[in-house]
Amino acid sequence: MAPRQSRRKPEIVSPSVDSNSGDEDNQDFKQDDFSERKRKKTSATTSSAKDDGASTSNNGKTAAGQMNKREYKRLKYLDVYYNIGDFMMIYESKSKTSVAKLVKVIGYGADRKYPERALITVQWYYMKCDIPDKAFGWDGPVDFVSDAEVFETDHRDDIFVESIIGQCRVYTFEEYESLGQIPPNTYYSRARYELRKNIINPSPKAWGLHCTCKKPLKPDDFYIQCDQCQTWYHPEHIGMTHQEAQKLEDFLCEPCGKKGAGSKLEKSGKGAKEEVEAEDNE
Repeated sequence: MAPRQSRRKPEIVSPSVDSNSGDEDNQDFKQDDFSERKRKKTSATTSSAKDDGASTSNNGKTAAGQMNKREYKRLKYLDVYYNIGDFMMIYESKSKTSVAKLVKVIGYGADRKYPERALITVQWYYMKCDIPDKAFGWDGPVDFVSDAEVFETDHRDDIFVESIIGQCRVYTFEEYESLGQIPPNTYYSRARYELRKNIINPSPKAWGLHCTCKKPLKPDDFYIQCDQCQTWYHPEHIGMTHQEAQKLEDFLCEPCGKKGAGSKLEKSGKGAKEEVEAEDNE
């Protein structure tokens, strides 16, 4: 039996030091802890900070129309290295954190009001709480989206480096489901949120519908699978408890049962596996 664990909300942990961070080159941007108020500025940064016209926009230009010519391959912040394309947790408020991908390291001097504060460009990955239910095109509650699911967007912003909380990972749905254990700060994505159209693409109806509730799979939930049609079912939706489902050696869904086909029980999720192993040890 291959059990499926109820996934927990990714917990926020302190960023760890990158084991490969010893290889520093001139294309690394190193940001000191902002709380120390210490900045090491190049002459170019100093001059741009003195320029009254220096302010940022999403295309990386100053208000004077000059491009930021310096390009950095990666960012070092609080002894952690972030490469372009890495995912990170971003602080929004005391009760809200967000997921974003590092797109560009801008550096110092680009913000007119705070030239001593370094900027980065990020691409946001929205959570369910950031998206109107209408965007999912679903009749009824959108309860098949877990706290670990994020949606890629084309929304980009320039933000201060000190907004970074730490590293995180974003997997495809299939990769996430195949993980032996779910590390902290781990998410998955199976669709994009198109802000202008206010739609999820592809639509949840194209994610694959399961059970008698006809909803997409949710990694938090416990299911049993019909071996004949490979459809997953919530035990409680077919008149059985989780304990009863775990004791089954064969399972046949009602539609396949009417066809007279044979079936074998499958379970998915580490929480269920722990329960089965506990029974075997008794």
